[in-house]
Amino acid sequence: FQAEDGIRDKLVTGVQTCALPISEPFVKSFSIRALILLLVAGVALPLSIVLAYMTGQAANGRAELAYEAARAIATEAAAQTDTTLQSARSVLDALASRPELRSTTTAHCDPARLGLPALHQKFSGVLVTDARHAILCATVDPDHDMQSGIVATLHDASESGDFAAGRPQYSASDGRWTVPLALPRHDATGRRIGGLVLLLDVALLQPPRADGLGPGGSTVLITRDGTGITRTTSPDRWAGRSVGDRPVVRRVIQGERGPFEIESLDGIALFGAAASVPVAGWYVIAGLERGKIGRAHV
Repeated sequence: FQAEDGIRDKLVTGVQTCALPISEPFVKSFSIRALILLLVAGVALPLSIVLAYMTGQAANGRAELAYEAARAIATEAAAQTDTTLQSARSVLDALASRPELRSTTTAHCDPARLGLPALHQKFSGVLVTDARHAILCATVDPDHDMQSGIVATLHDASESGDFAAGRPQYSASDGRWTVPLALPRHDATGRRIGGLVLLLDVALLQPPRADGLGPGGSTVLITRDGTGITRTTSPDRWAGRSVGDRPVVRRVIQGERGPFEIESLDGIALFGAAASVPVAGWYVIAGLERGKIGRAHV
């Protein structure tokens, strides 16, 4: 027990105590202005946390919508590419079933009589080869570099016994990029006697514009081994170039389809998705620069 006057008192408790004067109230040591600032801080801090959370949620929402747009565009582009290649395969199947091309006699290989020049409305060239991949007749005369790509595609078709799509090849004669599409050729007994090749202009494989991705959006088409074919921006920049060592391409080849938060082929922060082209084993990657995700995706 403490007496307010600070005198000793042992009548009440039986214990000597020494009372000390009580200090001024704690709040008196702060000015009114300081108290107001404390009050404002107490309100503003939780509010700032809430605003930061809401901002983060909004950013997550924009990113999610951007991913959905990328996935839709990648799926659409892959479907269109698959349709184009399936159409080319149908042409090859029709040619392979013709009696003149089920024979090993080279005399039957006359482009004009076979009507091959008419196919130039859709393709850059048509070639008929023997079992060793030597050209028997053709509507074009491919240069050395193109021939190596054609032979590689014919080899893939022979190994699989089915349709094969090769890597882009540049034609110095007409300044165009083409993709060789090959199918084995068999005689009446089913024995492989050669192959057929269509040269498809890469311009016909141009992915659709990525307008749905807003500013900074683009799509790129790559082969199964990671070779660039074309893309919506600067189509020829990556044509024929190996990009399989790029992280995003490596992940797609390994089976991932997104969402991706990784660098693009140009080293730009990317947010996007991928889809496959079944008939050729190719891939389409659609992406948006992360720094350009904005109101267009809300």
